[in-house]
Amino acid sequence: SILALAVATCVCTPVCVGSFGLCIGGLVAWLEGWPFVDGFWWSVAAQLGGGMRLAPDAMVSTTGRLIGVVMAAWSIGLSSMSVGFSSSTAVEPLLQFIVSRARCQKKQRMIDTDLDAAARNKQSTAHASI
Repeated sequence: SILALAVATCVCTPVCVGSFGLCIGGLVAWLEGWPFVDGFWWSVAAQLGGGMRLAPDAMVSTTGRLIGVVMAAWSIGLSSMSVGFSSSTAVEPLLQFIVSRARCQKKQRMIDTDLDAAARNKQSTAHASI
């Protein structure tokens, strides 16, 4: 299930953003008279949100602005999907694994520290008896 989570977040989400960016970005570029690349990057920025502006131009047509509204709704849905993936049941075993690894590493450091202290004590005792 951790593999499914990784595939969902690292493959499915970028594929959705890219494919929707190609389709809607191409349509926006055609409607607004932009180069295709500008339309694509506008679409990617609209999907990922954050107020980023990756295209040099702004919408001027009413149809383009309506498509912008649709892209905003899609962006909210995509964000919800991402949050849903991160709160899925696959995350709990991953977190347990990370916590158990951290505990093992902490125990190992404590053992190493204790061994180092014991070795130092042994050496100092050996030097004192000479």
